[in-house]
Amino acid sequence: MSVCSASTRSKARRGEARGPSPAIVSREEWVCIYEEDGEPLPAPTAGREHSGKFLLRTGKELHRELAVEALRVGESLNAYCVHALRGGRGRSGKAKKRARS
Repeated sequence: MSVCSASTRSKARRGEARGPSPAIVSREEWVCIYEEDGEPLPAPTAGREHSGKFLLRTGKELHRELAVEALRVGESLNAYCVHALRGGRGRSGKAKKRARS
């Protein structure tokens, strides 16, 4: 039996739930949703090792744009994307300033 209120479940489904600690409230809300739907909770990820690789589907146009920009700044597509995912930080670790066209 779920300890979640109908109001909490409803707000969680609509993305409206708020609280003093969003991470904890959010986790509790998702547990409620899984319970309500009768779905098993996903396996825990704490302590799991990651390979450092994942497949990302971007679409042809974005792939082309990323490849062109990587060439423009003299990086491999992989290095360029890693830097972009880290928030635009280049090899120096400092945020890059983009030139305006």
